[in-house]
Amino acid sequence: MVEGKEAMATREASGNVLQELSKELPNLVGGSADLGPSNKTAMKAYPYFSATEVEGRNIHFGIREHAMGCIVNGLTLHGGLVAFGATFEVFADFMRPAVRMAG
Repeated sequence: MVEGKEAMATREASGNVLQELSKELPNLVGGSADLGPSNKTAMKAYPYFSATEVEGRNIHFGIREHAMGCIVNGLTLHGGLVAFGATFEVFADFMRPAVRMAG
């Protein structure tokens, strides 16, 4: 830790970086598998994507890590978007096939 600086959790730091990236990358979309408030992945200045909010940049994937990984792969493969998905490491095994396909 740097002297005079307050300690910060890595997920908090990551969330801060995501907020800044969302201002610079208008094609950044993504979200979390039901953990957005915990892993700080909601882009605060933008709404959640839905049937009535098609310009939303946050995606609420629900408790579906495998589906989240597949959707992010599809969005990225299609092109035009910079897509991300987030979860905690303990749940990453649920999306192992999608991670393999991404690689």
